[in-house]
Amino acid sequence: MWSKSGKTEAANKTANQDLISISKYYNKLAYFHNSYIEIVDPVATEKTWVKTPVGFFSVKQN
Repeated sequence: MWSKSGKTEAANKTANQDLISISKYYNKLAYFHNSYIEIVDPVATEKTWVKTPVGFFSVKQN
């Protein structure tokens, strides 16, 4: 989702879907709502890239 140039590429999604992207390169979390960046915050990731999980995960609301 993130390139080394610092630009983001939002995934194709239907309206009213949210996306959370975590950049291990920049240690940043980006929250997209309806294809617009709402929040960018620093996050902690593992020292080595191997130990930080990579993939797509669901976030469920109770």
